[in-house]
Amino acid sequence: MDNYLKRVFINEVNNQCRFAIFAFNNIRISSTNLKLELINNYIPFYYIHSFLTHTGNLSKILWPNPNDEKLQSRGEVLRQELNIIEDLYIKNRKFRNHIEHYDERIDRWAESSERRNFADMNIMSSLNVIPGIDPKDFFRTFNPEEMIFYFNHDEYHLVQAVKEIEDIYDKSKEWLRRNF
Repeated sequence: MDNYLKRVFINEVNNQCRFAIFAFNNIRISSTNLKLELINNYIPFYYIHSFLTHTGNLSKILWPNPNDEKLQSRGEVLRQELNIIEDLYIKNRKFRNHIEHYDERIDRWAESSERRNFADMNIMSSLNVIPGIDPKDFFRTFNPEEMIFYFNHDEYHLVQAVKEIEDIYDKSKEWLRRNF
């Protein structure tokens, strides 16, 4: 990969990090205001979706399709340039895929849910708050105290992800400063 292409990709890494950090900060702000405006409980989900999208984009740049050698090589070069370890939390795109393929998740739920209790866009401390609802019947749930996003029974730790993103942002900013 030539230096110009490295700059293009690392600039995009920097952009995706900034967008994700912006979304995370707005998750925090909107979570703080929940008690003031209960009618706006959807706002944290708007920013969570944005955060997961930008985190997924970042993951796709740094850990591309494992079935494509050329793309894999690009990811390896970029991770090496930015001194990024192979096994980061944000590498996993499972939650981005939950949001991106939401329709498919509903189809699977409709086929497999025993009670068909559909609980979505909940703001609560855990999935055990509402008795009688199976964890797989909860779709999007957000715990603002712990900054955990749940999809079905899976949990995504937003703070852990943003810490990794902030580190990559700092590394990309420094790389761009040295190479522009």
